[in-house]
Amino acid sequence: MRHIKYLALLLAVILLCACTRQESIDIFAFCDRFNAFYDEEILKTETLFQEADNAQEYNTEFTFYAGHTALLSVTVDETDTVTGFQLTVVPEDTAFDEAAKQALFDTFVTLTATLTAAESTQDALIGVTAAGISAENLGFADFGYAGEYEGRQYAVFSGEQYISLFCAAL
Repeated sequence: MRHIKYLALLLAVILLCACTRQESIDIFAFCDRFNAFYDEEILKTETLFQEADNAQEYNTEFTFYAGHTALLSVTVDETDTVTGFQLTVVPEDTAFDEAAKQALFDTFVTLTATLTAAESTQDALIGVTAAGISAENLGFADFGYAGEYEGRQYAVFSGEQYISLFCAAL
């Protein structure tokens, strides 16, 4: 009878551990987690590429808003655990209006939620805004800002030809 109690206790511990949020994820789980926020496959693992065989960065291009694409660069460590990302857009033929700016910001927040294993994008938004990043910071003009919140570095840099948003573990 005593063995059954220990086995039941061990099983309960295993099940509880399986239900906790997992922050350390690989690139494929990162894509799956991001796509789950949208209930569709936006980040496609088959489009990921690396510049070199031993590169610690995966890149992919995807549409974040009608007529607007972004380059996503995801950084991994030596164990292939995702440690950060950079989201970059360049001017396109389609106007970068307020709706596109908000869509870019919302995508950044969702990527941050994915990286930090946040329960919701609203939870991630708290960290992003606490670090000082907002949709108002986005535009094709010379600008740079970096901030920190709860062990993460957040940044936005832009110029006439690009906007880049960053989030990474400190």
